[in-house]
Amino acid sequence: MPIVVYRLLVLGVTSLAVATPLSLVVYQSFLTAPFFDPSAQLGLLAYSFVFADPDFWQALWTTVAIACGMAAIAVPLGALLAFLMVRTDVPGRHYLESLILIPIFVSAVVIAFGYVVAIGPVGIFSTLAKDTLGFVPWNLYSLLALIVIAGLTHVPHVYLYSAAALRGLGKKVVLILGGEGKGQDFTPLREPVKQFAAHVLLIGRDAPLIAKAVGGEFCASLEEAVNKAAKVSAQAVLLSPACASFDMFRDYKHRGEVFAAAVRSLPA
Repeated sequence: MPIVVYRLLVLGVTSLAVATPLSLVVYQSFLTAPFFDPSAQLGLLAYSFVFADPDFWQALWTTVAIACGMAAIAVPLGALLAFLMVRTDVPGRHYLESLILIPIFVSAVVIAFGYVVAIGPVGIFSTLAKDTLGFVPWNLYSLLALIVIAGLTHVPHVYLYSAAALRGLGKKVVLILGGEGKGQDFTPLREPVKQFAAHVLLIGRDAPLIAKAVGGEFCASLEEAVNKAAKVSAQAVLLSPACASFDMFRDYKHRGEVFAAAVRSLPA
């Protein structure tokens, strides 16, 4: 079965599984009695009953406040942590990432119990604050506290999606490497190439040495590398040889001219 057909089939079955019970709920909301009751008629009685209830509007306001506050806390913090972990060289970031993701795998009941034990009315820090200040400056069961806790609880989820997106953005480049390396060590290129390059094409005298460090596909010429790069699904092709040019070209300027000419000769 072609992969496209399989995806469409899965999408259709999933949509049907979600839409069927949902459509029944929507249909029932416009009836004056249960849908299996013969006396049921179409009407807006259910909506008028709900909208006339003051508790509904209080619950709606609380829900909106928690949702907006949670997003205002979780999105900036999660995105900032993702940027620091993925795009910078923060010491120990591989270990820090594991710590950030731990709350995802911990039961919500356990997390809630932890908050109660820590900052509840008789929690550890609440008792310490009362002994030191004479009062507890927070209320765990207030709306503000619920918003803060909900926001912090969702930071790992935002981090997970943001980090995946940032890593995905770095996989859009086809990298052309190679030339005369002058005996340099290419192993420092391994991590950035792994992180940012979707495909590596190698040219020049020291291509085998570079391949040992970062891998890649050998090309006999820069023109061949450009032609192969054009066939790879990517947003950009980056000529960043990390080597001198005199093994294949007159100088670095000649190398750039050959690259530009090869790009211009590609089919439109």
